[in-house]
Amino acid sequence: MINSNNKVMSLKKAISDNVKDSNELVLGNYTLSMCVALASEVIRQKKKHLTVYSQSSHIDLEYLAGADCIDKIITNFISVIGGTGCVIRRMQRGDIEVEEYSNFQYNARLQAGMYGFSFMPVLEGAIDTDLFRKRTFMGENKFKIIKCPYTGKDILTVPAANPDVCIVHVQRADKYGNAQYWGTPNQDPIHPYRNIRGILEQIGQIPFFLRLSQKHLSMFYILVLRLMIRSLLISNSSFSVIPFSG
Repeated sequence: MINSNNKVMSLKKAISDNVKDSNELVLGNYTLSMCVALASEVIRQKKKHLTVYSQSSHIDLEYLAGADCIDKIITNFISVIGGTGCVIRRMQRGDIEVEEYSNFQYNARLQAGMYGFSFMPVLEGAIDTDLFRKRTFMGENKFKIIKCPYTGKDILTVPAANPDVCIVHVQRADKYGNAQYWGTPNQDPIHPYRNIRGILEQIGQIPFFLRLSQKHLSMFYILVLRLMIRSLLISNSSFSVIPFSG
């Protein structure tokens, strides 16, 4: 699990090396611990035409929208205050297109990409909702209905998501790229799998080696061991750690 290479780098280098114009960028963290430092660095480097995957982001997504970094958003929920904000205003002007999924459908897309599948079945009840009927930039590829080869039943599917890079804010990390994420993991253990470049943003100093606390031991096993073991098997995956003390 331990890599002898020191993966600590500056915010500037992490974004410069990993985030390119027109990339598909995942904003990690579910409702809390937003990636504000990394999002701010994306803005400073004037990255453009991003397609952003976001599950309940708020300030980080607002920053990127306000700085005109985003063309498209794939999400299930956008946090706004008082019904306004940069994202909403740019949506209303037609500057940003949004494709909406449920939480389950959003995660199903990421899981399909994680496992190397081209699609994932989801609950067919969505066919009777506006999630299915209303489509923007994905068009007919937002959902597709196929026939089950075993029963002949109609099955609703979503396409695999294979974004280019994911940024995640964690509470603790070491210089080897191991991390502890505390809070509501939801989709975050899924994001950095399978050929996705992962960037970790951490508050405070980085210990020489990540010490486990009994309280967070189970989270470490769920997130870090699975993530790092899989990354060793998939040579194209890479993880960077960026200390942030602001």
